[in-house]
Parts: sequence; C-alpha cells; structure tokens
Amino acid sequence: MKIFGIFGDPIEHSLSPAMQNAAFRALGMDGCYHAFRVSRPRLKDAVIGAGAMGFGGLNLTIPLKEEALSLDFLEADDLARAIGAVNTISFSGEAGEEKGKNRIQGYNTDGWG
Repeated sequence: MKIFGIFGDPIEHSLSPAMQNAAFRALGMDGCYHAFRVSRPRLKDAVIGAGAMGFGGLNLTIPLKEEALSLDFLEADDLARAIGAVNTISFSGEAGEEKGKNRIQGYNTDGWG
C-alpha cells in the first residue's frame, strides 16, 4: 500500500483524506491518504521523513505552501516558482548515485485550476 498525505497547521478541518480515500477505493488503487499536523519549523524534517518512509506524495496547505520553496533539496517546477508556492510534492526514485537519496519535486496544481 502506498501512503499519501496532506501537511498543514491547522489541518483538522481538511476534507482531503475523505475525498482522496474515496477516489482510491473507486479506482481500486492500493493507497491511503492521511492528514498530518506539521508546523512551519518542522516542514523540512517532515518532508524528508515522508520520503524516507516511502510516501507516494504529499499536498501542502497555507502557510506550508510558501515555506516549501525555501527547502534546499526540493526541486520546484517553473509554475510553482512563478506562483510562489508548492502545493504538491512527489517522491520519484533516486536523484543519482552520488546523492544516494530520493528525488523530491514540488509542483503547484492551483494554477491549473
């Protein structure tokens, strides 16, 4: 099972877990989606930890969207940089043998909506 989640502070109000888990069930996907309370100062540790634990991806809420751009290891795409916020994080395999860690990419899907 692949784990996905949303990080925010506050996060208790989020409807994302109910919506995303319903989508996983409807599509027959082996995944689960959870909400995690993460404060701004802990964002770096939380993202690194999620990658280390094999998460499939993350969503971020305000104010973490803006904070994510300051993460030195995050590869933000052009749209996220132009908007000034990352709301989606993808963990996609090895960044290279010399780095020996997962590639962590940031996107902003708000602009597409």
